[in-house]
Amino acid sequence: MRRLVQGINERIAGFVDQRDDLALVPVCDDSACPFLLKIVEEVDQGGSPHMFWMFAEAFEDEAAYVDAVAASFEGRHALVSDAFQKTGEPPWPPVPDAVRDPALPPVARLRELITFARTLRADPEEQLLVWAMVPTTIGDPETWGRMVADLLAHDFPSPWCHHVRFLVREDAEAPALGEALAGLERIDFAEVDFGMDKVEEALLADAADEEMPLAMRMQSVLVAAGIDYAERRYDQALMKYVTLLPYYAGIENHALWALVLNGMGEVHEKLDDPETARLNYEAAVTPAAEGKAYPVLQNVTLNLANLEMAQERWAEAAAYYDSAALMATAFVDPGTKLRCMENGGVCRYALGERDAAVALWEKGVTLSKGVDAHEERGRLLARLDEHYARVGDRENLKRVRAEQAELPDDDEGNGHHAG
Repeated sequence: MRRLVQGINERIAGFVDQRDDLALVPVCDDSACPFLLKIVEEVDQGGSPHMFWMFAEAFEDEAAYVDAVAASFEGRHALVSDAFQKTGEPPWPPVPDAVRDPALPPVARLRELITFARTLRADPEEQLLVWAMVPTTIGDPETWGRMVADLLAHDFPSPWCHHVRFLVREDAEAPALGEALAGLERIDFAEVDFGMDKVEEALLADAADEEMPLAMRMQSVLVAAGIDYAERRYDQALMKYVTLLPYYAGIENHALWALVLNGMGEVHEKLDDPETARLNYEAAVTPAAEGKAYPVLQNVTLNLANLEMAQERWAEAAAYYDSAALMATAFVDPGTKLRCMENGGVCRYALGERDAAVALWEKGVTLSKGVDAHEERGRLLARLDEHYARVGDRENLKRVRAEQAELPDDDEGNGHHAG
């Protein structure tokens, strides 16, 4: 992963420092936008002498996009000017009125804004203006391509965009800039691929790199194991976890030690080996608790609860659900708490403790109202509906069904019933 990020970082940094190309077009899908913006930010903050302005505003149409970019610029411009005044430095000059003039075409307003931003450079001879437009979504790729082409058009020997470098995102899922910019020179394209295959390839390369610190290599193996699990390559995931376990146990990194054991338990569950899964989960409890890795401990406890419930070990499952519910309370996680209360009630119902189960579900319904947890409320009401129908409690059944009728259409429970 380090190699993948570093490669993109170097590509962008190299573009900013060169003097031949006007624009670099990173090609990526929407999911890669946060990574791309972070990398551009790292280039900016990593010692670059140039002035960066970055914009992540979504693109739907030209006018709305330019309005959004201008508003973002003016907000940051005001913050810098206020900071200068507080330190006794002269504030930046005001943003030109033309930037907000609705009578002007959007591209003309955007050029006015960029031309103004260029005047704010501290060193006009040595500093470049780097203008990065990385919309998180591009709703109209064709219009986006046309606007970018109009923006980047320039004439020599006196181009309007001298001392400016553009970073402009192309949507990999609906590319339009390649065709739109075909008539322009000094434009380069760069693929920014954070797809699963590329990430996995980079992680494995990092893991095999003996020049990297061992801790970083093991971290790459850990992430790769998670990808194997997500892709249902359970044997490969298990091999990686087995490699990681003695390392994290040996350096007494309790959080990752517990995380690896939990991962091994999840793999064994998928391999239809519940007994080994239980042993791994139980082994994870101690390092998670000793390392105060409470999110890991909660996940382990939930896994144990679900495993015991699947094996119809009702008393053990109920105890684990109670513990997980307490942790969810501490983490202010009402969704998880409500699911634990529902399943804890199922376990008690199976044990013949019906009053306790019903009391738990009723308490859950009350809690769900206070946190707008409609889905969980629907599931709890479904449990109560089945119980009151079974025992012939018409009054409570009427009340429960009235509450069910008040739920949004998609939140009336998921069809699960108490056993």
